[in-house]
Amino acid sequence: MTMAATAHSAHSAHAQEPTAEQLALAYRHLARPGWPTTVEEAMARHSYATALRQVARTLNRGAWRPPGHTPLMALRTPVPPTPTQPPGRQKTPGSSKPFDTKKAAANDRDDD
Repeated sequence: MTMAATAHSAHSAHAQEPTAEQLALAYRHLARPGWPTTVEEAMARHSYATALRQVARTLNRGAWRPPGHTPLMALRTPVPPTPTQPPGRQKTPGSSKPFDTKKAAANDRDDD
């Protein structure tokens, strides 16, 4: 490993060190009967401290998004405004009589 890679990994590990609040939240998630009674006691033991740090980092990180990801809501086109009046019935050309729904329901095709 080069000196730059070592410095980078040490810097990124230091940047991701969880806060006391994050560790307390992780402790509340993980604590079971038989665990140390406080966060400080758990952090004093290597195996508990490792688990608490990892859970604290996991709970703290944001959702992963691929590069160039656009949220779905941004891709949708705007919805046209809702009409205030119902659509009118189209009259057939050459007919002056309005459409009679009762005649149509009775299947009466007489031309009166």
